[in-house]
Amino acid sequence: MRWIGRCLYNYATFTGRAPRIEFWLFASLFVILTTVAGRVDQLVGEPVTVALRMGMMELVVTLMLILPLVSVCARRLHDTDRSGWWMLLMYAPYLGWLVSQDGSRRELLSLGAFVLGFVALVILLALPGSPDQNRFGKPPAA
Repeated sequence: MRWIGRCLYNYATFTGRAPRIEFWLFASLFVILTTVAGRVDQLVGEPVTVALRMGMMELVVTLMLILPLVSVCARRLHDTDRSGWWMLLMYAPYLGWLVSQDGSRRELLSLGAFVLGFVALVILLALPGSPDQNRFGKPPAA
């Protein structure tokens, strides 16, 4: 529980480093809560798409947790001695996919780029952190 609390406490801290357990527990919590919120949207009645194909409850949960998720992702990348900008591997193609949702080949190409970027980012986030101090600071306390 303290790992999740650290993410929420450092919700907008993009400096420093985060251990794997901190990132993966918070990312798991994000996926679980947004999935449950999406299911609640469906159970409450006719799902109303508010934005990005999300219902109201799912959108609220996502907006509440997206900044802490992005910041812990940046800190996790820092732990592997990489810039937080590596997150663009996933987010840039995702934005392209959102823009090109017209059933064209661009949509399929953008979705493929998103999936490849997502897989590459997951691999980077799963790598062990630098055991010693790196350009982003000292190793995180376990």
